[in-house]
Amino acid sequence: MYNELVQILPSIILRLVKNRDNIIVKHCEGKALSELGIDASSAHDKLLDEVLPKDYYKLAVEGISQACKNREYIFEHSFNKKVYENKVQLIADISDEHIQEIIIFANDITRIRESEDKAKYLAYHDNLTDLPNRLCLKERVEALIKEMDRHFIMCFIDLDGFKEINDTAGHDVGDKLLKAMADRISGLADNDDFAARIGGDEFAFIFMDIDSDNQIKEKVNNLSKIIAAPFTIDGQLYSLTSSIGVSRFPKDALSYNELIKKSDLAMYEIKDNGKDGFKIFTSEEMV
Repeated sequence: MYNELVQILPSIILRLVKNRDNIIVKHCEGKALSELGIDASSAHDKLLDEVLPKDYYKLAVEGISQACKNREYIFEHSFNKKVYENKVQLIADISDEHIQEIIIFANDITRIRESEDKAKYLAYHDNLTDLPNRLCLKERVEALIKEMDRHFIMCFIDLDGFKEINDTAGHDVGDKLLKAMADRISGLADNDDFAARIGGDEFAFIFMDIDSDNQIKEKVNNLSKIIAAPFTIDGQLYSLTSSIGVSRFPKDALSYNELIKKSDLAMYEIKDNGKDGFKIFTSEEMV
């Protein structure tokens, strides 16, 4: 009954012994062996490196080495689009600590990892546009700041007139417009540039390696033009402009919170003066 059960489980059990510098397979079983191309019946008494694929063998040897220090070690190995958690355990003689046997139990955790990856993706991306969200923006900017070796600008983008379209044409049209806008804005990203949706009709764009105000003006002018180009949604033409505030790292601020605050202040200067434009932060906005 035990052998029948093990053979249908999506797992692997390896029972190994050490003979000087060699690791020998004494027993192996589990459904996943066939996916690795291993014939369990012919693997017995062979050297481990003759049985396991090269990449898996290297991980197993390192796992055994680590387990020798702590009696137990866990590592992951991926193959055939599946992820296996491998637990290495040592069985030793209590009297002299001599290692009698090494057991590796590999369990399929693909669904767990997929669920974790999905949860992480949802936590860091906007569910409407699939752009990075505010949390993702914060962490990426903070990572850039920590490196302290590249200049960049943060553009805080507010869509002029979106509320009116959303209210008159309906939320379905508004959602389609936001998705189309997200695709258009993110398409402007070059190399390490990236866009994010902060919320509602507010977006952010990080332009990397910008060193002069002339470069800023060129980049942000292009961003404004891309946003202002008409959209066709359900056969109807819609046009939006944008109010964009710009802050510079490291010139204007050395933290994410200050960068977002100062680009936001600059954006509101544009809002208060007729909308449809951009402004680079200056100290006057702090007054």
